[in-house]
Amino acid sequence: MGRPSKYSDEFRRDAVALYRAAEGQRTFAAVAKEIGVSHGTLRNWVRAADAEPASTGQALSADERAELARLRRAEREWQVEKEILRRAAVDSTGRCNTSSSEVLMGRPAGWMAALTGRSPMKSPGAPTLRREVERQFWRDIEAVAATLNRVTSAGVVYRRPLGDPVSG
Repeated sequence: MGRPSKYSDEFRRDAVALYRAAEGQRTFAAVAKEIGVSHGTLRNWVRAADAEPASTGQALSADERAELARLRRAEREWQVEKEILRRAAVDSTGRCNTSSSEVLMGRPAGWMAALTGRSPMKSPGAPTLRREVERQFWRDIEAVAATLNRVTSAGVVYRRPLGDPVSG
């Protein structure tokens, strides 16, 4: 068994009540300094008081425990959904909770310079660059179409694998 505490139970209850009376306006450290204990000790007392059943002297009934468990599960699910939505907002706009140097338009920093060789603050490129990118895109499409034409003219039958999302 450990050594007896130098603080009485009444002193602990009063310290916890003093911290709770501040309603988040004062830190553990500020309240602990005022009463002459360490902030870690006060934090442990508050956590222990939070973990104890209500001070009415009665334990929770089975129905109350089940309701409490259900509410805690619902709270965890809500927190997960909130985190998913927060991340989706960051990914979709690239501006939420991040600095502009970290993310620009939802892409990693430096993507514009890597693509165009220009700084990210300038336009994506002159019209000639955009036209060249578009031309390359259509050249790639044309090359794929030509390959498919050669394959089908050679008599090869293409069958889509199961689960292939392409219809036709």
